[in-house]
Amino acid sequence: MAIVAMKRLRVIMPSSIQKKVIKDLTRLGCVEIETPVYANLNEDESKLVRPASQGLDAARSRNEMIAALDALNKYAPEKKSFLTPRRQVTEDMLFNDESIKKANEVSEQISGIVKQINETKSLIGRTSAQKATLEPWRASDIPFEFTGGKEFSVVIGICPAEADVKSLSAAMDEQNIIATAEEINADKEQKYIVLVSYVDALEEALTVLKTAGFSQILFKDLSGTAAENLARLDIELEAAEKHVSELEEKFKDLAQYRDIIEQTADALAIESLKEIAMSSMLHTEKTIYFEGWVPQGTEQVVIDKLNANDCAFEFLEPSDDEEPPIELKNSKFVEPFGAITELYGLPTYRSVVDTNPMLAYSFLVFFGIMLSDAMCGIILALLSFIILKKKKPDGGFRRFVTVMFYGGISAFIWGALFGSWFGNAPTAIAALMSKDFTLPPIWFDPLAQPMLMLGLSCGIGVIHLLIGMGLSAWRNIKQGNWKDAIYDTGFWYMIIIGGIGIATGLKIFMYIALAGALGVLLFAGRGKKNIISRL
Repeated sequence: MAIVAMKRLRVIMPSSIQKKVIKDLTRLGCVEIETPVYANLNEDESKLVRPASQGLDAARSRNEMIAALDALNKYAPEKKSFLTPRRQVTEDMLFNDESIKKANEVSEQISGIVKQINETKSLIGRTSAQKATLEPWRASDIPFEFTGGKEFSVVIGICPAEADVKSLSAAMDEQNIIATAEEINADKEQKYIVLVSYVDALEEALTVLKTAGFSQILFKDLSGTAAENLARLDIELEAAEKHVSELEEKFKDLAQYRDIIEQTADALAIESLKEIAMSSMLHTEKTIYFEGWVPQGTEQVVIDKLNANDCAFEFLEPSDDEEPPIELKNSKFVEPFGAITELYGLPTYRSVVDTNPMLAYSFLVFFGIMLSDAMCGIILALLSFIILKKKKPDGGFRRFVTVMFYGGISAFIWGALFGSWFGNAPTAIAALMSKDFTLPPIWFDPLAQPMLMLGLSCGIGVIHLLIGMGLSAWRNIKQGNWKDAIYDTGFWYMIIIGGIGIATGLKIFMYIALAGALGVLLFAGRGKKNIISRL
């Protein structure tokens, strides 16, 4: 239950075996390769660094796999329950060349189908928009290409909705303009008009219409009536939608390859990390140099692998200005609670003390007291247990569910101690059946004895505070700062213990508390030279 000590690893290897060495070290699972950012390099030094654009092939391929998976999940979603366990794959299955090749082929096929679907849906959108444009003209029997004859002209256009077409026709009659305007359709925004006029009177007729906001419309690429064009567009839309359905059906056949696409995406994620690591290494024409970190105690397995590959290497203790990666070594019980620690930030490498064990026990106590219902605790623990056994989660979710399992047990214990089983549900249910039944608390009922509950809460809070301060003192002692342990923690211990002890009536506790207060007063600002500033 501690922060694992780290050793710096430096390696020089032949460039011809770079991938093999990285693969072997990755399999060990105990080497973290550094990916430093090199800046302010001179011309000779910059030649040792690969361009940033190199080493991105796996990342690009993985993005294609993820896109293929997204398409499969969209058009052929997998039916599985929440409790469906994660698939277990071996390393050979994950990096199987035939599976990766097949996954790439299917991914390309899916990409092509998605492209066709998008193009067809774009066509559907354009066709639908064109239908919406032509729909108001459905009642017109005049072909769009028809603009009149030698003696007369035909013009179509729109006016604002408030325009009075009859008044416009009357105005043309009053001015002896041989023309007529007919309203074909209207909506909330505009009216759709056909103007028929003698050729010589066309300009005058348009002048009258424009006083009402008339705008001419031209359908250059269309022929035939609006109804004929709408019928044609309906056929095109039906064909396009059918084509989309046929393309989407293909995903049902491709869904059988979902598993190999998923595992190939995982394999490429690992390869991408390897490429990033390799791209950050310094290299000459024939050699590669990199640095990393190894947990203390695992050096021998790393040495065996490096010797087997004829690499030159050395292990070094971390220097004072270095910040090695953090690895916490905890028991199986404490390990899941690391997820809570990570929410607030891991301890620094040189903080010495791993707070996870104390956090685990403190969390369970406080969680149990806050929930403190035996039935709720049973349900929470049971649901968590089922998820752990059936779904077999991994990573952060596994840790979260495990914490909830332990929290449920804690809530059950505290609920039984306080006599809470869905509150007073047993008593209430018995009363409905005209029976007298109660489940008495094992310890006490907080509602009946609130002062005892207050005392318990304060007592646990003080213990928690003392433990936290004790951990701080222990860290200072381990770091050789024993004076800080006394000044920053010891005196406060005296104040707290003495203050509590005063309630016993013994004067010695008062002296202890006063001595602690005097120590805090004198040494809290010990970093300042001025005695007045200290106070």
